[in-house]
Amino acid sequence: MSLFRSNRSRRNLMLFAVLLSVWGTPSTHAAVLSRNGEALLPVVVAPDATDSVRQSADVLAQYLGRIGGAEFLVEESDTPHGVSLLVAPDPDRPERYTITSSDTDVEVVGGSDLAVQHAVWDLLYRLGYRQYFATANWEIVPKLDAIEVDFDVDEEPDYRSRRVWYGYGTNSWNVEQYERWVARNRMGGAFELRTGHAWGGIMRRHADEFAAHPEWLALIDGERVEPSEAAKFCVSNEALRKLVVQDVLAQADADPGLDSISLDPTDGRGWCECQACAAIGSPSNRVILLANEAAAALEDAGHSRMWIGTYAYAGHARAPTIKPHPKVIVSVATAFSDRTADELLAEWDEAGVNQVGIREYHSVVTWDRNLPGRSRASNSEYLLETIPKFHGYGARFYSSESGDSWAAHGLGHFLSARLLWDVSEAERFDQIFNRFIEDCFGDAAAPIRSYFELVDGANNPLLSKDLIGRMYRLIQEARRMTSDAGVIARLNDLALFTRYVELMYAYRQGGAEEGIAVMQFAWKIRLTGMVHSYALYRDIPHRDKRIVVPEGAGANDRGSHPWKADADFTDADVEQLISRGIAANPLFDFTPRTFSGDLRPAGLGSGDLPLGSFGPRDRYDQSWLIWRDEPGAVAFQAQTGVIPSYREVRDTVFELHTIGQPIDGAVDEVHVRPDGETHDVTLETGVSGLHRLTSADAGAMTTLTFPDEMHVTREMSSDSPLHVNAGTRVVFYVPSGTEKIGGFAETDKPRVYPVGARWNEGRSVGPGYFTIDVPPGQDGMCWQIEVRSGGSKMMLMTVPPYVARRPDQLLLPQEVIDDISRTR
Repeated sequence: MSLFRSNRSRRNLMLFAVLLSVWGTPSTHAAVLSRNGEALLPVVVAPDATDSVRQSADVLAQYLGRIGGAEFLVEESDTPHGVSLLVAPDPDRPERYTITSSDTDVEVVGGSDLAVQHAVWDLLYRLGYRQYFATANWEIVPKLDAIEVDFDVDEEPDYRSRRVWYGYGTNSWNVEQYERWVARNRMGGAFELRTGHAWGGIMRRHADEFAAHPEWLALIDGERVEPSEAAKFCVSNEALRKLVVQDVLAQADADPGLDSISLDPTDGRGWCECQACAAIGSPSNRVILLANEAAAALEDAGHSRMWIGTYAYAGHARAPTIKPHPKVIVSVATAFSDRTADELLAEWDEAGVNQVGIREYHSVVTWDRNLPGRSRASNSEYLLETIPKFHGYGARFYSSESGDSWAAHGLGHFLSARLLWDVSEAERFDQIFNRFIEDCFGDAAAPIRSYFELVDGANNPLLSKDLIGRMYRLIQEARRMTSDAGVIARLNDLALFTRYVELMYAYRQGGAEEGIAVMQFAWKIRLTGMVHSYALYRDIPHRDKRIVVPEGAGANDRGSHPWKADADFTDADVEQLISRGIAANPLFDFTPRTFSGDLRPAGLGSGDLPLGSFGPRDRYDQSWLIWRDEPGAVAFQAQTGVIPSYREVRDTVFELHTIGQPIDGAVDEVHVRPDGETHDVTLETGVSGLHRLTSADAGAMTTLTFPDEMHVTREMSSDSPLHVNAGTRVVFYVPSGTEKIGGFAETDKPRVYPVGARWNEGRSVGPGYFTIDVPPGQDGMCWQIEVRSGGSKMMLMTVPPYVARRPDQLLLPQEVIDDISRTR
């Protein structure tokens, strides 16, 4: 695979040839820019400097002045001196720059105007400047008695294109601050890769031709589809392909400066079923055939610098059997496929693709609702692992959907910016995180360090009164430790975010009124950038039809409708909000217990208890624990693809893993078409003992039916919460001596009661952490969890976190079984 490679191994060793030839070998002596409020060197640009370079010079002078408490002048000169900003054009490496110093001057040389801009912000970063989040509250400008520059820097980015963008776009109140954050963190890039869904635009631009040629669109169930944002092309049609190539050439002629043109298909299903398209092969084959013809036409027309971009996504995620043209860039989506991103990158490499990128999902507001720990952006471990790993696979382009949701995702945005420029920054995460906490919170750093660790997605924070109460308490503790106005402003931002989380928690348990309260509050705090207010305001009523937005109160409406009232929260307002939040959100009152995963059949009797159920269906990645007395087949039935709209995303994949065996790992794998039908599934194992059955269906929903006699257990722990829904009736074991059953339930739908008791004698648990006192004589036995309506994520935290359909099928930790034996 030919790659755009940065030459980081030679950084700090080489300088631009022009720099060496004009100014000689650089010195590493410190240049003193200011001392005691007096500027000692000017910022210098050449007389023919572009407006962009002059703007960078003005910015540098302004911020050096703020840092050193001095007034820095910007001068023109043919002779480099002071702090010189120069461009040595390098079309092949347009983002490369050097910063060198002697005892009399500092020389900044960039391969383009953009590289000079990067260099300015890097120089300021090395002096202590930071723009952590997008709003002004999160800008850190250090104060130095003396500004000394002792740099020998040779930099260029590891990823050629670096984009983290807002789903639903920017708005009048946040576009400027977003663009400012992008510039100050060296995001964006000189290369603009276009890979978005493009076929719909082609249909719109050529509406008359498509109306006259229905044969250009996909044949589905014997009929041609109508043009729409979801329609697919009949790629086997030569006339259609010629039109697409003409459209690409027209775009190139209209804007010869384009770096790339997208030919990614429309979103969703609906691939052509005609025999000629089937002969071409998979959807990926069809996409690449079209992309290849367009790329070849661009070269023939003299647009050899342009590329064709497309995703590897959903139905066309898998690699084709057709080799991509050398000028085709494929960006692998990290979701909506039956293969992991790692597997897809390897597949496309084997297929011969020349350039690859990553289409990532930092945050999708529909998925995570800007809640703590729900997104990839909030999971530091995920970012630290994947961004360097994808680069190692050859990815040089990175585009990720996110949002104006800096409280939940801002640290992830900042970390991503550092990693996308230099993947080795992963080795310095502790320093980056510590510096962020110290810069932003000063004397109040300790409790806020705990706050950010609490909400990190790697720690799986659970939406509950306990989580909200801890967030409020840590903020209150921090406010009592500082009088710094900047720190208090940032703590106020976090407090307003916590109030949003509290309202969202109430909405999860409530109805339209609570949803409206979320929307209104999110709108009030939109200028803080703590939540993606515009996206929430649009998406919540779109998903929840109980909420009817009044006329004049729409997301894009201007005016003074009460739903869209502004609010200016004073320090006193925030302090009151925190106090009320602490009072309303108590912490849980039990001590969690840890149990081993060394599971065995517990040997409990079933009594007269009828066989229960794990519930009617599951989605995404699921697992079951199965015990085999001897090697052989694990057989069950699976209805796959219960949700029709997900059926083309991927096959449902079942794997059987051994646990604690010499051949620990997957021993068999079966792929089942997600067609809505019920299939007999059999996986083979060559060993006895404990196994883990896993399913992965990309959200298509799967219903498993196990034989009545099979020993099947599911985990319901803090590390692996279980979603229970209507129809679930399972048992768990309460060891002798247990005084409290403690756990977590996302809603109040589950009911818990001892085996032998009736439903109406049980207790509804949740929402949030719950405690049930165990009456005398009701320990050392099984209890039940039953759900008759709705559903809930649930975990057990003071008893073995394992559930089964009946007591005689329950697998328990060996130490619990030993205790049972001793007490019998």
